[in-house]
Amino acid sequence: MGGGRLLNEPPWLVPETQPLELIFYRKAFAQLQEYSDREDDNGGVQLLVFQRAVSRLYLLLQDHREFDAKHYDINGDGTVGWWEFCLLWKDEKLAVHLSLAERIHLTLEDPQASRLGRVTSIFILCAIFVSALSFILSTLPMMEEQLCDICEPEPFAEFAWIDTACVVIFTIEYLVRLVVAAYSRLELTNQDETINKICAEHTIMWPTKFQRAISFVTAWPNLIDLAAICPSYIAWFVESKGDSEDGSSSGTMVVLKLIRLMRVVRAFRLGRRFEAVIIIGRSIARSVRALWVLVLNISLGTLIFGAIIFFLEQGDYDPASGQYLRPNGWWEKVYLENGTYYYQETVEKSPFESIPHSFWWALVTATTVGYGDVVPTSVGGKLCAGVAMVWSLCVLALPVGVIGANFENVWMEYDTEKQLERQLRESEREMVRQTLGSLDPLSLSRRLLLEVYHDSCLSTKDKENDTFIGEVEVDLEIEPDTLDPVHKQLKLPLRENRLKTDRKVSGDIFFSYTWVPQKPDLADTLVEGLLTVTILRAEKLAPVDWKNTELADPYVVVTAYPESPDAYGVVIPQVQRISTVFDEVEPVWQEHVGFSFCWSLDGVQAKKEADRRGRAMGTSESMSEDDRRIYADPIPRLQGDVAQLRRVLPVIQTEVDAIRSGTQAILAHLGIVVPPEVPSMPAEGVPRCLENVAEVPEGPRAAEAEDAIREAEDPGGASNTSEVLPSPDEQLRAPADDVEESQHFAFPGAVPRSPSPSR
Repeated sequence: MGGGRLLNEPPWLVPETQPLELIFYRKAFAQLQEYSDREDDNGGVQLLVFQRAVSRLYLLLQDHREFDAKHYDINGDGTVGWWEFCLLWKDEKLAVHLSLAERIHLTLEDPQASRLGRVTSIFILCAIFVSALSFILSTLPMMEEQLCDICEPEPFAEFAWIDTACVVIFTIEYLVRLVVAAYSRLELTNQDETINKICAEHTIMWPTKFQRAISFVTAWPNLIDLAAICPSYIAWFVESKGDSEDGSSSGTMVVLKLIRLMRVVRAFRLGRRFEAVIIIGRSIARSVRALWVLVLNISLGTLIFGAIIFFLEQGDYDPASGQYLRPNGWWEKVYLENGTYYYQETVEKSPFESIPHSFWWALVTATTVGYGDVVPTSVGGKLCAGVAMVWSLCVLALPVGVIGANFENVWMEYDTEKQLERQLRESEREMVRQTLGSLDPLSLSRRLLLEVYHDSCLSTKDKENDTFIGEVEVDLEIEPDTLDPVHKQLKLPLRENRLKTDRKVSGDIFFSYTWVPQKPDLADTLVEGLLTVTILRAEKLAPVDWKNTELADPYVVVTAYPESPDAYGVVIPQVQRISTVFDEVEPVWQEHVGFSFCWSLDGVQAKKEADRRGRAMGTSESMSEDDRRIYADPIPRLQGDVAQLRRVLPVIQTEVDAIRSGTQAILAHLGIVVPPEVPSMPAEGVPRCLENVAEVPEGPRAAEAEDAIREAEDPGGASNTSEVLPSPDEQLRAPADDVEESQHFAFPGAVPRSPSPSR
């Protein structure tokens, strides 16, 4: 991204320094969670496990710095979460420093590490294909020539030249890989192997150069490479040391034919580069037990039925011929001297000469191949063959079904693995951006996103029915500590985004931007200035096949983050759209969009605090800016309602106490027995969420409440009131409805006193 180069775009040469990516820390964190017995994403890693893993990583990287895990235990709970891992990634900036041998090894072994590696891989692949094709074509009669009348036809000389050139290429490649493997730290060139080493508990052992070379030679892909090279050298040696000058002796010719046949092994070198071979290898490795059962069943069946068919089909010994003869199922007419004839069953030499000879028939029958070259002719032999067929179908089907199920499972797992890896790679850029935005919110100010859409002229809302064509994301060279202006003109290829569309993306976009910083007016202002983005033109855009002209009608949407986060840590982007260019192969816009930047220290701190609260709730990683914007609107209203409730609750409590006291006085005058007074809720009995409510100053409503309490405490006129209460007789003459209404105001549990009989 920085400087205009896109992420995941490999350089021409493998760089000497390769920083450990954030995805490496994510995989290591997930594996360390398993060692710490924490299955949730928000669970942390034990401090001891974290200290050991990072120290082992320092040892593998040959970094002699001291590491203290307590520095990253920010909350002091003895664990380290994903946020602390991100701090480790940002602060330490760990990287693998590769030697020249390791860079050459990655070039030859990993085509994705550099563009030169891709070119080398394609070149070797073409050499393998040409070598295998040349060997196959050289066996055609039309591709052979006879040097003399009694000489055996030989392939054209051009095939020998092609074979020699390919062998030289394979030899150079193999020797270079062998030498650099001895001087390479292979455990650092494989990310998964590095993670396994830092997460393991055994002692790290550094292999010697000889051990590295032996490991390289004994690896099965390299054994295939060696088997593809050696036959040519052996053939050249045998030809030079043949029994005769023309190499026509039978022994030499047999050896040469066998050696030349070994050249077909080169075709297996193609297999190591295809997914099908990987899937088959995994399926076989998982089906070892089923394969053993299959071999056992075939062996037992071959042994048992081979022995039975031998005794049934061996026939009778013929002293004249010295062979075992058996009836072959045919009858012939035999004439006597008197002219009569009779039919006699013909006999033939029995093909079942011994039990080992019978194994061939038993094996062919058990595998349901049935060549028909050897068949039983007797009734007993046919019955034995029928039992062998049924047995093979029933018994061999069991392990074969297991092997087929394993193959299906491996196929699905491999597809899922590739899909997850692709999704992880696609989300890596977004994960890095979010992590940098949390660790350093100011990095969002340097983000610029250009999205190209096809204008369908159907949208009722912005981009709702428009087709996504591609996007470009760059890091602007905006630095808070300098006032130097920046002007950049870039040409970048458009990138696909599977979250927006599955269409293929093509084409390049030309644009420039100018950054003019301004001197901050306030002390806490970090970045202030004007950004001008100029969209110049585009070329080779993906066609739109539902139009007659098949030409896109593109427009560009420019997204930037010029404003600092608000008080709730929400960063609101600014989006501007330029005009649409219709039916142009290479659209030209030459339009400018401007953004006024102002980032403050308070906004950055608010963003960090919001992320800290989100991590405490376990939502910082999953909550996007849109989600935060959704939750940002109700939060201020909820906080205002809580503050108002804190002010009103003490006043309401005072009024409730006054009403309770007045009601008790009224019930006492009515002659109703009131149970012991329920103590009112003290001031400190407010709900937990309102524990910190400050005392409300006295006001008009508080004064009214105090007057009501004073009247309730002195109902007999002590408060100089002119109100006269009714006498007891008048109370008895009160209507029943009034009494029921009075009882309605009694507190729960109050028991009315029944009138005495004298009344």
